[in-house]
Amino acid sequence: MNRITQRISDSDIVSEISIEPASAVHKQRPLWPRPAFPFHPAALDFGRGYYRRLNSRSVVGTFPETVIPISSPCASRRFEMPAFFFRLVGWPAFIILGQLILLVGAWGFFAFVQRRQFVSLSEDKAELVTDNSHRVTLVFTLISTFLATWSSFLFSWGVRQWISIRLHHGGMSLGEFTTSVKISSLSLVLQHRQLTWSVVSIALLILTGVQTSGWSTLLTPSPISIPSTMTGTELDLSSPMLRQMQSSGALDYCVFQSNAIPSFSVGRTESGYAAAKDAMAFPATLTMMDETFNVETAGILPLFFSDTNTTLFFNGTTVIPTTLKPTIDQLPHSLSSNFTMTQQGFSTDIDCEFLNSTNPASLTTDTVKDWNSGAQDGTITFSQLTAGSDCTVPANTNLSSMSAYTSGEQANYILMVGCQAGENYTLIFQSSGTYDFLKTMVCTLTPQITTVDVSYSDSDPFFATINTNTRDGGVTEVEGGPAGLAAITTIANMVSSSQGITSNIIGDELASLLQESEGDGFEDDDVLGFMQIYIDTVAEYSGSVLRACLSAQNEVFASGVPSNMTITSNGILLTQTVGWQHTSFETFIVLIPGTVIAVLTIIIVLLAVEERSKNFGNFNPTDPMHLLSAAASGDLHDVFIGKRMGSAENTRIFMESSPGRRPALIMQDV
Repeated sequence: MNRITQRISDSDIVSEISIEPASAVHKQRPLWPRPAFPFHPAALDFGRGYYRRLNSRSVVGTFPETVIPISSPCASRRFEMPAFFFRLVGWPAFIILGQLILLVGAWGFFAFVQRRQFVSLSEDKAELVTDNSHRVTLVFTLISTFLATWSSFLFSWGVRQWISIRLHHGGMSLGEFTTSVKISSLSLVLQHRQLTWSVVSIALLILTGVQTSGWSTLLTPSPISIPSTMTGTELDLSSPMLRQMQSSGALDYCVFQSNAIPSFSVGRTESGYAAAKDAMAFPATLTMMDETFNVETAGILPLFFSDTNTTLFFNGTTVIPTTLKPTIDQLPHSLSSNFTMTQQGFSTDIDCEFLNSTNPASLTTDTVKDWNSGAQDGTITFSQLTAGSDCTVPANTNLSSMSAYTSGEQANYILMVGCQAGENYTLIFQSSGTYDFLKTMVCTLTPQITTVDVSYSDSDPFFATINTNTRDGGVTEVEGGPAGLAAITTIANMVSSSQGITSNIIGDELASLLQESEGDGFEDDDVLGFMQIYIDTVAEYSGSVLRACLSAQNEVFASGVPSNMTITSNGILLTQTVGWQHTSFETFIVLIPGTVIAVLTIIIVLLAVEERSKNFGNFNPTDPMHLLSAAASGDLHDVFIGKRMGSAENTRIFMESSPGRRPALIMQDV
């Protein structure tokens, strides 16, 4: 066999180009006109990658009878770090930096929010966002769309450059080429023979598609609730020192008289009526010291961030000092806030029944004519209920007897006396006239120190609505404790002050509740049930008044409750504002699509740069004009012979670029 050898040298390459007769290989018609020199133009291309990738492959010559196999000692070229970084200059650096900026920005913002747990806007900005929520959503959606589109563009650009370099360095099959082009344009590859690439294309389409929602979720400010731990102190009603002070008489004003002053006397009957309405599923509120409770006080004294002015409620006092404070130095800006506290409360375990046996109290009545004025119509009836001899009346109380003056054909009254038996108190009610549905009723009452979950709808005391929920399992107060004495005294004062010459406020309220609830057909159990709710809630109200009186400065204690008579209350403040808050799973998952696309883009670009040895000009495999031009220059029409396109998928093609010529797609022999 005749062989013609020519050596072509430069500073890095020594290649041998051998021309063999056509008998050694099959003949093909020329793909371009015969040049003046006897060698394939590719033989004069000094690009290293071209020789390395075409090593041991046949390149069609410029005349029918000649095939030029090319081999190069550079096929085992080593990876050189400085040269690799030099090749990053240009579009590779632009793509990589673009994705890195997006990646670092997303994860940096995520880490910043995670580290701080929340990032809140200032109050004025939060109000602006709240008032223009639709516009804010639009702006951040547009920003998110731009960032997602930019990430997808960089990915597509990187894949296109990789395709172009692969075509210049060894080529690829036509099937790989079409699949890669579809991937670069983020189109679906739906071919049963390329199931893996079909799954990959679907995954990429989903990942790029959800990037917008991911960025939007990450960046758009939204309403958030920021928890902050709260702590405070309040009067401990179970303190032994409080019991000692009660025995000495130091607490008499707060225990026996504070509930009778005008600021609190109205709230006694209001509290009982509100609780009974709530039992009928009607909304009801109660106001105490200008603070609104939902239904009942549960025996607590509200805690706030500022002192409570008491000059309008207790003569000679100043304020109830605040002890409530957050555990952090500065609370976040807020549009509104609410907090929940676990506080000590007061309640009773009460049981009422009608008395059918011997009455433990005696009732006497007398008629008084022409009382004070002859203008008085009818007669005046004096009625008095007196506790029996076996009734132990609590000391320093007026529970031994109660009387009423009534006018009219029948005496309409409700009277009450009270007895003490150890830790329990017995309240005996006697009714007449319109209120005879109460008959003679006996209620046994056991004071209890309770634990209450308190929810404040706003941290501002002038706008707060307080919800209370008493937990089960209260602790019985010690015998003769101040809270129990205050409770039965408050109930007795309420019954006495409610009695008028023709009616009784408590009786009228109970009658209206029964009429509204059961009509004219109410049963004895209905009466007992409403009475128990009414009396129990009034007792709770008395506990709140007692706490307020004892906590006020210059009443019992000059500077408020001493620290050795307090109990700690803990809770959580929830601040409602606008901003960003860390939620581990939801926030993390929105970063996955953009992260995957960015990492894939960087890997593809690095692989392409490692392949590239020189700049081959601008060729966009997704541009129809570029493809048509390259295919026409390479004369690929023989590839598509027959009616089935699939037969051409295994045909390998590569791209040739030479000075003064357009890039050409060339079919490569296998």
